Amino acid sequence: MAPTNNTASMIMIEAYKKWVLVGLLLRGEVSGHTVTLSGRDRTLTMKTFQPLSMPRTTNSQAAKAYRAIARPYDAIADIFRSGDGQRLRAEFDFGRQIWRDDCNDGLLCQVLDAFRRFSILKLQSTYLALSIPEIGVRTSPDHADHAETEAYIVSLISTGYLNATLSQSDDGSKPSILRFATTSTKDPQLQPEAAQYADLVKQTEKTVELAGHVRSTNTKLCLSKEYIEWSKKAKKTREAGKGSATDGTLVEMAGDDYGEDEDMMADL
Repeated sequence: MAPTNNTASMIMIEAYKKWVLVGLLLRGEVSGHTVTLSGRDRTLTMKTFQPLSMPRTTNSQAAKAYRAIARPYDAIADIFRSGDGQRLRAEFDFGRQIWRDDCNDGLLCQVLDAFRRFSILKLQSTYLALSIPEIGVRTSPDHADHAETEAYIVSLISTGYLNATLSQSDDGSKPSILRFATTSTKDPQLQPEAAQYADLVKQTEKTVELAGHVRSTNTKLCLSKEYIEWSKKAKKTREAGKGSATDGTLVEMAGDDYGEDEDMMADL
């Protein structure tokens, strides 16, 4: 909603608060400017973050009012982007009454969980593998609870959120190791069985649809004027005893063989 003057209603302010939180849940960070620092031995790329970009239709004076009244929410967003989990949890605890009065305490709890997920996901840009204790120190609320950290990692992998594998020692004497996938393409073996089946059905449907297009194109070619004329000439050539190596027939792509292929696809 864009105000018609320089004032902001309470509906707009409440919408802004939720917009900030939902943005964190959706993207994990707010878009910023990328800065590349080049040195003699290496190149460092980093992002500089700015305040949340408002929709173009938002009045500038109203935007100032949003941020002035919703300052605790902007503080949450700034700490979220900084990557400091302890500060984020401390800010959450400090403003519990604010979140409760605004009926946003549920969204804030989801923001805390999203911060943990995004923190684990960001580790793959730096590491190829990490042990569960190391991940716990960097991302878990309770650093010493390795069982909870491992269970959380398993849930991320099973839901397809994290593209990685978890290796456990045979005797359990050593901590489990999380190995991130080296490619951006999701490994089908890491997907749940239901997701694999859905992908297979989708690919089968595409193949059957493509086969239908091929049969339709073949039929149109058989009915075209050029093909009919060519077929007549070929028939006259055979009758005159001047047959060639070809028999003047078009490959029967719409015949029984293709039907068998389609039956095979249906069995999948």
